[in-house]
Parts: sequence; C-alpha cells; structure tokens
Amino acid sequence: MKVVLLLVILTACSMLRANPATQPENQDFRLGFAPGTLWTGVSGSYVDGRGKPADIGTLSFSADYFVLKNFSLGGEITGIGASQPGHDAWGANFSLSLHHHIYQWQNQSLFIDALFGPVETADRIPDAGTRFNFITRVGPGVAFKTADDQFILAGVRWWHLSNAQIHGVA
Repeated sequence: MKVVLLLVILTACSMLRANPATQPENQDFRLGFAPGTLWTGVSGSYVDGRGKPADIGTLSFSADYFVLKNFSLGGEITGIGASQPGHDAWGANFSLSLHHHIYQWQNQSLFIDALFGPVETADRIPDAGTRFNFITRVGPGVAFKTADDQFILAGVRWWHLSNAQIHGVA
C-alpha cells in the first residue's frame, strides 16, 4: 500500500558546517560554493500526515561534498519515529542527496535538494503497510551564513513514503 505524506519541514535550524580544510580561504559566499567544499550537518523535521495514518518526526546527520560549483552530492542517515494508530514505529533511513544552490545574495543562498533511500522500521508504517519502505524528499530552501564556516538552513519538502508495491495491492 502506498502512502503519500506531505511534509511541512522546517529542516528546522539545520546546522551545516563547511570544513575549512577543504574550503578555499577568503571564499566570498556570493560567488558560490567552490568544488571541494565539504559540508556536515544535523537536522530535524516533522512530517504532517495530512489525514494519512501517520505523523513522522526525524533526526538526521548528513555530509555533502561539492563536486561542481554550487552542486553537491551527499549522504544522510536519519532516525525516524512514527506516531500512528495501533503501534508507533521507529526506524532508520540512509539516503543519497543532491543539493543545488541556484542563487546567492549577501549571506544567503536559495537551493533545491532531492534525497532518496530505503528505510527499515521496527513496526509497519502505516499500521497496515510494511516495515521496509523507500523515502523520497524534494524541495526548496534557503541557507543563511552565520559564521565563516556555519550555515542555518530552512526549507519545505514534499515527502513520499512507499514500499514500491513490494507488498499489497497497487
């Protein structure tokens, strides 16, 4: 059974740290993120089920490497907790990520990102679904530079949880 959840994420005060060892010195943020810059971060989110059978909270740890100017590839490990009728569930997800900072001004950057990966939970999500699913997340956001090597991110993502019809009827 497919479940589509709409996320109103405030990748709430996601703190990212650029590694000074891999970031060119005196880099003007308005000129973009140079290839070779490494970001690590911690973030949290809340997924409102919008009438679907589960609300989900997450805590994530991520690392992103800028392979091109303003474009990074990365990975994210996420702990998930689902509040739902019947049994609540917790689990873990590993996602690959793409981030593209499409416009920079002063100490801010507008970006879009996409993440995809499998999730395994201790109980079914939703209660009539499966323990093994896939999560897709896509959306825009803004990065705010707070120090030479620190950024706060805020954004909104569309969030989709699906078992890819591994079990159940389409």
